[in-house]
Amino acid sequence: MNVYDFDETILDGDTEVYFWAWIFKNYPNLQKYHSEYLFYITVQKMGLITREDSRPHTYAFLKEIENIDLLVEKFWDEHEHHIKKWYLQTQREDDVIVSASPEFLLIPICRRLGIKRLIASYMDKKTGKLLGKFNYAEQKVVRFKEAYGDAKIDCFFSDSESDRFFARLADKAIKVVGNQLLEWKP
Repeated sequence: MNVYDFDETILDGDTEVYFWAWIFKNYPNLQKYHSEYLFYITVQKMGLITREDSRPHTYAFLKEIENIDLLVEKFWDEHEHHIKKWYLQTQREDDVIVSASPEFLLIPICRRLGIKRLIASYMDKKTGKLLGKFNYAEQKVVRFKEAYGDAKIDCFFSDSESDRFFARLADKAIKVVGNQLLEWKP
């Protein structure tokens, strides 16, 4: 099997950044949450709070959305074109996506792409609260092993040095830089 990070790897951009921008642009009634979002993203990037602690605040607008699943489908209608062409040309049936992005945001795009295996951050889609640990760095390895044990990983693809723990599990690792696929020795 091949395993892929999602954001900046097979997606040209970051799902959450696209989603937040899309929400605040298309739903003026949710604009009141924009300053809270900016504050908590800034505090998180400064290292003053964790990603886990910031998420209920950056996703505070979710409590006002009646049908989040329909809204996420609309989001992907406008953003599916950001899937990188090289992935579409090399995709295999046994691909696995491991991502820090919330699972509820990635399920629709994985379904559209025919990807049946997704390991992402569990999040309450009504509150933004993480349900468990943020699926990032070493946590990706933990979650993968819970799901697939010691399954053989032919190749792992990621744009991020934080995925070096996962890359070490694969027979081959590829660093994705834009649309370039470079051999990676983590």
